[in-house]
Amino acid sequence: MVHELPLDNPRSGKTIQAVLRPVCTVPVDEATLEALRAALAQGNLVVCVGPRVARSIGLPSRESLATELLGLAIERDPEGVDARAIQAALAAGRGAEALGELRHALGTTFDAVVERGLSDQGHPVPPVAVALASLGERLRAIYTTTLDRLVERAFEGRWPSFATPRAELSQRRRVIVKLHGTLELRGSWVLTHEQARRELGPNTPRRELVEAAYRSHHLLLVGFEAGDPELRELVELFPVRDDATAASHTIVLEHPPTPTERRRLLGVGLEIVEGELLSVLVGLGGHAGAAPVAAASEACPYPGLEAFTEEQASSFFGRHMEISQAASRLGGSPEHRRWLSIEGPSGVGKSSFVHAGVIPALRNGFAPDTPPRWLVARMRPGPHPMRALVETVVRTLGLDHGREAVDHHTAWWSHDPSRSVALLRQHVPAGHAFALVVDQLEEAVTLADQAERAPFGELLVRAIAEGVIYLVTTIRSDFVPALQADLPSLAGLLNEGAERYSLPPMSRVGLREAIAEPAARLGVRVEADLVERIIADVDAGGRARGARGEVRASDSALPLVAHMLRGLWDAGAASDRVLELREYVELGALMGALGRSADGALVGLSPVELAHAQRLLLGLVRIGDDGQATRRTLPTAEALELAGGPAHGEALLARLSGSVDAHGRARTRLLVTHVSEGSPRIDLVHEALLRDWGTLHTWIEQNRYQLVRDEELDRRARRWQEAGSPIDDLPMGRELAELQEGRPHGERAELHRRYHEALRSASARRRRRARRGRIALIAGLGVAALASSVATFVLFRQNDGLSDELAEKNAALEQANGSLAQRNGQLEDSNAVLEQSRRSEREKKEDLERKTEELEGKQATLAMVVDANAGLADLVVSAGEVERVRGHLEGQLLRFEELQRADPSELSWMVNRRNALQLLGDLEARARQWDRADQRYEECLGLTRELTRLEADDALAADYEGDIQHRLGQVAQRLGTLDEAREHHQQALAIRQARAEAEPSDPARRFDVAASHLELHGLGGPDARTHLSQAKAGLDQLEREREIAGHPEREAALQRVSPRPTSELEPKAPSRGPLTTKEISRVLGKKAKAVKQCGVMYDATPGEEIFVAGKIDLGTGRVTEASALSARIGASLGRCIAGAVEEITFRRGTGEGTRSFGHTFEL
Repeated sequence: MVHELPLDNPRSGKTIQAVLRPVCTVPVDEATLEALRAALAQGNLVVCVGPRVARSIGLPSRESLATELLGLAIERDPEGVDARAIQAALAAGRGAEALGELRHALGTTFDAVVERGLSDQGHPVPPVAVALASLGERLRAIYTTTLDRLVERAFEGRWPSFATPRAELSQRRRVIVKLHGTLELRGSWVLTHEQARRELGPNTPRRELVEAAYRSHHLLLVGFEAGDPELRELVELFPVRDDATAASHTIVLEHPPTPTERRRLLGVGLEIVEGELLSVLVGLGGHAGAAPVAAASEACPYPGLEAFTEEQASSFFGRHMEISQAASRLGGSPEHRRWLSIEGPSGVGKSSFVHAGVIPALRNGFAPDTPPRWLVARMRPGPHPMRALVETVVRTLGLDHGREAVDHHTAWWSHDPSRSVALLRQHVPAGHAFALVVDQLEEAVTLADQAERAPFGELLVRAIAEGVIYLVTTIRSDFVPALQADLPSLAGLLNEGAERYSLPPMSRVGLREAIAEPAARLGVRVEADLVERIIADVDAGGRARGARGEVRASDSALPLVAHMLRGLWDAGAASDRVLELREYVELGALMGALGRSADGALVGLSPVELAHAQRLLLGLVRIGDDGQATRRTLPTAEALELAGGPAHGEALLARLSGSVDAHGRARTRLLVTHVSEGSPRIDLVHEALLRDWGTLHTWIEQNRYQLVRDEELDRRARRWQEAGSPIDDLPMGRELAELQEGRPHGERAELHRRYHEALRSASARRRRRARRGRIALIAGLGVAALASSVATFVLFRQNDGLSDELAEKNAALEQANGSLAQRNGQLEDSNAVLEQSRRSEREKKEDLERKTEELEGKQATLAMVVDANAGLADLVVSAGEVERVRGHLEGQLLRFEELQRADPSELSWMVNRRNALQLLGDLEARARQWDRADQRYEECLGLTRELTRLEADDALAADYEGDIQHRLGQVAQRLGTLDEAREHHQQALAIRQARAEAEPSDPARRFDVAASHLELHGLGGPDARTHLSQAKAGLDQLEREREIAGHPEREAALQRVSPRPTSELEPKAPSRGPLTTKEISRVLGKKAKAVKQCGVMYDATPGEEIFVAGKIDLGTGRVTEASALSARIGASLGRCIAGAVEEITFRRGTGEGTRSFGHTFEL
């Protein structure tokens, strides 16, 4: 009987033909039920769920979806799609073939329509899925053949689900396997014929998984009809069997099959049960009915900017697939499956993911071969990570965690980590696992001293190695390199023994669920238009495409969405039971809501209270080495002091912590309190405030200079203390002045004050020595002016954009000379000489500018200017000149592009474009603008490959491609895309190995190979140990050939693979006095070619040429050689020259201070 029925998709008015068959009413055979009950009791029953379960609540069939997509394709381009062929394929039951053609015709529109059409958001969970979930504890596994997440919703997160089947899943119990992928991961979809051939063909993991289940377990197929294409595709995965073998699997059909269909099903070993599906499931002990809905509640299910806790796990949605992937990585062999490192950028939701996702998943058995019960200790490292660790462990074990007990354990565990292992073995109950959650692991690097962090790392390594804990950590991906530098023991385990999971931004499907589902569970409706508007606003803020093709929210969008949803709930959702689009707009929408509500917390404060609030909020901010603002925590006592003292600070703290106003409404919470080491500490509720609250951002920028000075004081004071608090070799000059501007603050305020006193004492001693050496000082002033002139020229030729920096240095020189003149009137004559030198310097600079303009169009000069700039990115960033220099370089790039368009046959302009793009990438990387750096390096890589194709500059192009692949790998690691980073480094390694084989005598090429091996080791994986071994072998060989010392980059690499005292790598001090005239001539001879290439085309004094020679050493990476040279020429050519070389040495990142030329004279 044929009828015209409305399409399953309620959004379409089209119709299709469907064959109606009478529903079976025959009672289910009791013997069949007994066989199924026996398989269920043995834990051997695997249920395969077909498409009819989803269609029972109105989701479209594959054919219906194809019909809707065909209509869209015809509307878009009637001539671009073969509608007749697609309709014929649908009529013949070849829906996958039709979808393949439509996917090709529609592109990304295809994905968007599928994602929207198959979304089960807002649909009830069907009774069949509820009945299956009620059988869950006795089922072995569930395999689904659709993209929807109805089964996962029915299980309410109790079972992990996997969209990328692996062979070991056939051995696991209590798992949901998505044979055709899942909606939130577009790359996992199996909809089209091409996707089915790739994912379900011979020897594929999905087919092997079905074959293993068919051979080892009893399959129960539900939600199919005999003619469904999905059923035909599933049984085609069954292994070939002997026809004489009795049926060993079961299919439930609600409509009688045709004779042909019956023979086909019996032929693959399926016993056919004709009857109502729910009756069969109830007969097995399942409970039919709708999924339970929580009682209406006024409690807000959205925590706003605060992280979800484990207690709020029932309201945590949108991450089930990621939770399954991450939590399942723990367990198994103790040495490789006991540390789960959750990595990702700020704002991606790492803390919520762990506390409300991973930890409940561990309790639900997501980690294979782990104990059924868990003890969970939670901590943040803070400034005293060892003490925080001790406190959380003893408290979780139910032991005495008073101050004296914690002090006792801290002292013993720091000295002997084995004591912690013994304590855990003694007090963790049998049948329990002990999980230690270290949230924001980067605090062990950013807040703790070396003396604090070292035993902390060693204890964690020991506890994991002994198998007494499972470690779960969160860390910002941009801090992983700092962890590797400052906690080498822990970093080594991270690379070789940890399961590293890079948490991606939430997918669009997950975001829809995270918005609507928490409210729906409490009986509150979220308007569909509101959901789509929030998704659109997140899209407008930028999205990223995941590794498997899924569209994901930008890193910073999640906290803004969470804050907005909290605001919508507080606006009255508990009473009117709906979240409306109108209220969303009134609150300022996604980008405006946070700033508006945060400013609201400050409304009504007096000017004095507002000043105290500013002091407090800025006290919770630190400026990192990369110039980025991040959070810091404060003890409550210090926070009260900043807030106006105990008398007034309590009220301000309460206000900023979300207290209720005079009208009974809760204010926006800006601060949170958490307990660390037994004491409460104050923290900003989320780093989104630093990015997206305009008021705080303005305050930070207005006070950035002082915040940087404060951080620098803290960093240098800690380094001074770790060095034994020496009284000599302390900073001087402008560096001294800047450190004295830093304010003692925080828990190390007393240390800061002692360091200030040491600086003042050292400065006084230097002034006394300066008075005794004034005559020598006067004689050196003229040489200093000449040195400054040459330095100005060299740096100017390297980068026009650094002229302002040189002007500042000259101004500093004038200020120092003026100060010296005031202290002694006898300097007037020398000042006159100096002024004459300055006039000469200005004339030379103008002449050089003119020469530079004349040479600008010449290929060799331009290429060398760009190349010489390669080492200046650090200086540009530290000087705060990123925007200006970026603009200058982009202007140069545009000029090269114009010249290339004017003369396409001249490849030199393409070479210069490539070089400029690399420098721009280096600049963005130093400024930690990773996305920009990635873009520039990709453009550079494209030009390099084009040059190779044109057979121009082939050897150099290969070198460049290897270097750029290396840089792209480093940037990808910072962005958290570890697979992409690994691919780039592997390509770099292949190129570098080929170049090293072509030039085996070149140590630089062999070092490049070792460096690539070292990067691949740092990314972990099964080959990490092999890469480490290869890196170590290469570096050891270079060391034997004496090609390590004098090359800081190689010294650092060797230190990573073979730690040793720094003194072993430092060059030996010269065994004799200053250079003789003959030796000076020999040095100048070696450097003459380099000096000429840098454009020094005028007569120079020997002192100037020595200085330029040292600068050439620096510019080519031989920093140690240049420093040794400056030390040896100091006595014969003046300490001013040594100071100038020392200045540049610091700029290359190897010195201890920014001593300017003038301040060097205090020696």
